[in-house]
Amino acid sequence: MASKNTGSFVIKIALGLAVGAAVGYGIGHYMAGSPIDFKDKPSLWAVLLSIPIAFYLCIIIHELGHIIGGLIMGNEFIFVMAGPLKVSKEEGKLKFELNKHINLSGGLAMTLPKKVEGFRLRRFIVIFGGPFFSLLSAIGCFLLYSFMWPSLSGNGQVFVLLFGLLSVLIFIITIIPQNVNGMMTDGYQLLLLFKNDKKAEKYADMLHLTALNQQGKSPSEYPLSILDKYQDKKIDSPMDLAMHQFRYYKELANENTDQAQYHIDIVESNASIYPKAFYPDVIAEPYFFYSFIKPDKEKIQSLEILMDNKIPRASALTANIFKGTKAHNDNDHKKAAEYFKKVVDSKKDDGFTILFKQLIQKYASTNT
Repeated sequence: MASKNTGSFVIKIALGLAVGAAVGYGIGHYMAGSPIDFKDKPSLWAVLLSIPIAFYLCIIIHELGHIIGGLIMGNEFIFVMAGPLKVSKEEGKLKFELNKHINLSGGLAMTLPKKVEGFRLRRFIVIFGGPFFSLLSAIGCFLLYSFMWPSLSGNGQVFVLLFGLLSVLIFIITIIPQNVNGMMTDGYQLLLLFKNDKKAEKYADMLHLTALNQQGKSPSEYPLSILDKYQDKKIDSPMDLAMHQFRYYKELANENTDQAQYHIDIVESNASIYPKAFYPDVIAEPYFFYSFIKPDKEKIQSLEILMDNKIPRASALTANIFKGTKAHNDNDHKKAAEYFKKVVDSKKDDGFTILFKQLIQKYASTNT
């Protein structure tokens, strides 16, 4: 199945590149009918530097489109990655750091909804914001060519050409609907918003649960009418596994540890369905569960092998939970207490954070 999905992904990317090349040829053909001689000869270094700079600037603008769309719709900013940079929000402050995950250097942005009502329109604005900003970039470059071309230097003209063509290419690739192992392009997510099938329903349910969490609702309040629909479903995508994570939180909040164990085992055994960069973030939760809630030394050892000494990076909360748990298992209880204190003192007020504050105070504080 994975090879089939990969083959489909390659075909669609090739199609996007072909369409982008055709558009680029068309633009070049249009320019050929006008006096497009460079004002002065561009330097080789300017051309070589323009390629990566223009590429990552195009990615940044695309991801900013998603972020701005989310903020307009009242979502909470979580993080944005583009190339070697990552900007996240922690304790109400922006944090700038290096993005160490090469496979996420192509760009990723996250804002989480705080409202359940009218999610289709609000989600449409968030998703379409990325391609829309890419399209605006391309239009801006075309306007520069049309009205300011003679006033630009040769190096500037090269940059405008590259930036415009890359903006068009990113718009085309991201707007083409494709889903590879749960990684959905903007076009695919937009398609889900307008379809009326099981995938679209699942997508809406996940956004509903996410919004409840962001409102600070306890996982005990997650509606069973949603969660029961995915209790025994086959795990085909990260969304399927996310439903078991939501159910795991609900069972923990209701102190049903046996049921929580059932769902966290499903999460652990299917964690590889997530992109590899997020694998440590998924394993961190069963690692905490089998360290404190239902201690199991053999399970802990196997999970540590899976973690491979990698620290979760999706959120500071998960990273501190893992670091505290690892320090505890290494018998460094002073260090464990420091990490767990960061979680307990966190000012975040979403449902997950509140739940783990309670779990640490109940299970971990007596063991560190």
